Amino acid sequence: MYAEREFDFDLPGTVAALTPYFGPVKEREWAPEWSPDFVRPHGGGQEVGAVFQTKSEWGAATWVMDRYAPEQGKVGYLIFIPDTGVSRYDISLSQKDPATVHVHVWCSRTPLSSADPRYLAEFEQFFTTQGPEWRDAITGMLAHAAVQPH
Repeated sequence: MYAEREFDFDLPGTVAALTPYFGPVKEREWAPEWSPDFVRPHGGGQEVGAVFQTKSEWGAATWVMDRYAPEQGKVGYLIFIPDTGVSRYDISLSQKDPATVHVHVWCSRTPLSSADPRYLAEFEQFFTTQGPEWRDAITGMLAHAAVQPH
């Protein structure tokens, strides 16, 4: 059993400026509930090889950042949840026009034999609904940042 899902949305800005917001540190700026616990590098960081853990309804998830190229708009993760499954995220940003970035998010999920059947079923049903949520949260964060004095 295995499933893939994807979604797309556009954001105002440039690839180099927006890509960091899909990393484990800067995501906190638009997703306040996001709280990674870093194993490597100590204190947190956005780099290939970063390892961190999060909590989910399925248990403790271990994430490995296996791609991070902000200038090229590439971010990737492998996520393992013991006794549940493995997921892969590939996030690609491309400059649509001088003021707009196109974001493509692809994810796969492979449940382990011991996984609750909801692990895959809920992913298949609800993953793509995150697109508008991510877009709105990031757009709101960017608008708020633009009106703050520097």
